[in-house]
Amino acid sequence: MNGSDQEALTSPDASMWRGFYFFIGFVIIGGFAIQATSSFPGLQQYNQNSPLISELDLAFVGSEIIDIEYYDSDWEHSHIAIIENSIGERILYDQSDSGTEGVSLIARTGMGTINADNLTTILEFKDDIFWISDAPGKLTRVELGESFTTVSFDDELGISNFVDISLSSNDENKMLLLTRQGSNSEVWGSSSQGLMKVENDHTGVNWLNAEPISPNHWLITGISTPSFSESGNSPATPTQRGVIAIVTFEDSNLFIEIIETTDTTVHSIESFSQGVVVSTEDQFWYFENKDEFHTHEIISAKSQIDSDGIVWFFSEGEFEFLQRYDTSTDSLDVVETSGTFNLYPIFSSATETHVYIHGTDGLGEDSFISMDLTYAKSLQSGRGFLNWAFMMGGSAMLVILGMFTLRGISGEEF
Repeated sequence: MNGSDQEALTSPDASMWRGFYFFIGFVIIGGFAIQATSSFPGLQQYNQNSPLISELDLAFVGSEIIDIEYYDSDWEHSHIAIIENSIGERILYDQSDSGTEGVSLIARTGMGTINADNLTTILEFKDDIFWISDAPGKLTRVELGESFTTVSFDDELGISNFVDISLSSNDENKMLLLTRQGSNSEVWGSSSQGLMKVENDHTGVNWLNAEPISPNHWLITGISTPSFSESGNSPATPTQRGVIAIVTFEDSNLFIEIIETTDTTVHSIESFSQGVVVSTEDQFWYFENKDEFHTHEIISAKSQIDSDGIVWFFSEGEFEFLQRYDTSTDSLDVVETSGTFNLYPIFSSATETHVYIHGTDGLGEDSFISMDLTYAKSLQSGRGFLNWAFMMGGSAMLVILGMFTLRGISGEEF
């Protein structure tokens, strides 16, 4: 490089333009980097004929799922499920690894002491222990990988079937039981003092789900069908309303108090360490305790709370965005997904690292979506770091560019 070329490169004008071009390049690259993390990449949709399904070798593929719950394990898809296969057999199993070697059969049609044909739901599942019922008045406690024990309430409950049960802080000596006999739904409490029934359980409400909100309080939800004499309520198409109530254990008594009613029915209720979330088609409630709650309007067909206290809302059909609610800040926001998904949700479940939504796709075929929450954490922290680095780097470069410009104007050499 001769002297004139070197002088041209170090001249004030050349240095100023180099700084300007470098800043423009920084803006473009930074913009692409931030945009690349602006969508939520942790979603995968699995359809019956998807190549992803054959890789996972999940036991429920090809069968009708009656109920399913996922749990934390070395294999991210570990779950227990009640299914009905193509020949009408009902099966209760646990799968903790891919393929048949990871499947443990618990009950099957015509096999074992549990009548698999009568299993309709997993009543409760916490800390690798779940509860089922295969006969009226009978509860069976199953510990994953170990034996099961049965508790019978035949004398007290008669021919009532269990709809749901809910343990207080995993205390098997204190639980709430929802039962049904014919069209009548009843609320019961079981404690060390025995079995008790809520006497004022509001006949006409079909109680369906219960979640603990404190050691002595439960939120329960159900469906109410108002009287046909009410305006707009036709016997041919009866109006159904969602009902939310609080049940209180006090000494040897149970008390119930209806606290909310809604024109749409409840599709989801989940509890976590900081409260309970109840969702309907057009709104949801976050109960911090039995007396304090927040309400927001949001359209959804299913909701699921994750391990960080974030509630994810899923609508029916195609979606390219997900709405979520942060229970710690009482704030709603929207995240863009990495593609277009299509699901009509039925079941939901969550582990420490994933959220799972099961249902059918636009063609009516079985399908499910898995959401890897570790992506969300890297998205939030990574994008936050990119924003911070962009602002700091951009500010520093603006200062340097300003210095280049001022020195170029004044004709100073560098």
